[in-house]
Amino acid sequence: MTKVKVYQFECYDIMSDQFIRSKRWATTAAIARIPGATQILESGIEVDERVIESDIEGMTQIGFNPGTASGFQREIED
Repeated sequence: MTKVKVYQFECYDIMSDQFIRSKRWATTAAIARIPGATQILESGIEVDERVIESDIEGMTQIGFNPGTASGFQREIED
């Protein structure tokens, strides 16, 4: 199982005149392909590479949440 690091990112939305955080997570390479996108470095997290197999290369599905992704610890044992 290969791990890959994904990040949240923001893009400027001309309609609202604000930066909007994407509903997807993406690799650095995928973010670099988006004009004006800003990678949020502190959001980086390693995930199984299968989570970036979506309709856009290097990006997760819309609504991806690494806290509920398969392989993540969800409970603390006593």
